[in-house]
Formats: sequence, C-alpha cells, structure tokens
Amino acid sequence: MKSFAAKITPFPFTVVFLTLVLSHVAQADILGIYAGAGSWNHTAEGDMNHLGTDADMKNEYGLEQDFSNFAYVAFEHPLPVIPNIRVSRYALESEGSKTVTTTSEFTFAGTTYTNGTDITSKLRWDEEDVLLYYEFLDNMVSFDLGLGAKKVDAEFSVTAGGVTNTHKIDETLPIYYTMVGVEIPGTGISFSVDTTRSFGKDSDIVQTNTRISYLTSYRLGIEAGYRTSKMALVNFDTVSGQLEFTGPFANVFLHF
Repeated sequence: MKSFAAKITPFPFTVVFLTLVLSHVAQADILGIYAGAGSWNHTAEGDMNHLGTDADMKNEYGLEQDFSNFAYVAFEHPLPVIPNIRVSRYALESEGSKTVTTTSEFTFAGTTYTNGTDITSKLRWDEEDVLLYYEFLDNMVSFDLGLGAKKVDAEFSVTAGGVTNTHKIDETLPIYYTMVGVEIPGTGISFSVDTTRSFGKDSDIVQTNTRISYLTSYRLGIEAGYRTSKMALVNFDTVSGQLEFTGPFANVFLHF
C-alpha cells in the first residue's frame, strides 16, 4: 500500500493556483469559488473480465487496500439561467501480488494464469467529471441538480514471469449530478450527500460521497466522509464486470 504523498499529481496544485488567481473576482461577489484536494482510502471488491474469465479483484487479481488522490474546483455565480460549473478528478490506483492457486486460476487478455504462478496486478482508473448544474436551494438547506460528462482513462495490467498483459480503457459517459446539504447556522458545520450517475449506455457508473464539512472564518475548510464507487461494466472497451471501491476520505478546501 502506497502513501498519498507518493501519488500526488499536478492537478490539485493547478486547482489551488486557479483558485488563488480568481479569488479577487469572488471578493466582488461575481463568483463563488470552491476548490479542494484530498485522499481516499479505498478497498476493491467485485470481479472483472477482459477477453477471458470473470476474476475476483481480491482473490484472483490480488488487489489490496490503497490510497488515491482527488481534487475539484467549482465556480458559482448569481446570473440566472446560466449554469454553474464543477470540474473534478479522481486518480484511483490499486495494486497487489499473489500466487495463483487451483481455486483462483483465471484468464486475462487471452492468457491463462494457472496454479503456482506468481502475479502482480495493477489498476489505474482516472475519472474527470465536468458538470453544469443549478442551485435550486442555497441557504440552510442546499439542493443542486445538473448534467455533465465523465471521461474514463484507465489501465489494467497483469504481470507474470516478466511478461505483462495490459489493457487500456478510454471512454466518455453522460452523467447526472445531485447534491443535498444541510448547514448548522452559525457553526460553519454542514452535512451533504452528492451523487453522479451515468446514463444512456449499457454500463452504469455510480459515485456517492457522504461528508461532514467545517469552514473556518479564514475561508479554509476541512471535510471527511465516505465514498462509494460502483461500476456495472458491459463491454466497456471489451471489459465487463461488477466493481466496487469503497472507503473513507478526507480533504481540505478553499471557499471564496
């Protein structure tokens, strides 16, 4: 299991930079800006099949609990009709190794891994969401609703005996977005649940974040919660399966 610090990508730093550059605009009440970055401690469950047999993420591929990073930035404005925009990125990574047994033999990318074979599996699953949404409620109770697109850039590999089989995924899905939140007046504390879900294609990807947030008087806040990512993949760039990644997360954010 790798630490979050070892996996930081440039995206969170870009988010912070853009936030600071545009903060003077928000001061004039033209824009409201939210930007955050954090770490997600997730566990992989389910099975996956690519040109082979269904194989369990833990028992066959040997994927372990791991950390991944994420970041987001949102721009909100008072103009009617024109939607707000939110851009987020999750860089999910998971890897593990094991020795195949007679009960865990499987086939991936046309290669069969048999009893006694030592394998190493790696999964990189990057998602970038671009959302256009409206705030239907924005006081003690918040309610957002919107539409957008999810771009999936993923790579899965299995290595044995110095030979690596790799499969890449590059797909874009339409998604819808909902958020419901409740703020405790005068405390800076709020609770919220947001969900994105794909539609219009055979594959179904659903992400849900349940969180508690605390915003200080210095425009800096912290959040902690639980994230669930469920993927029902049907011929998704020749990949099929039922995958689930779940676990706690924590992040810091700026609000201007």
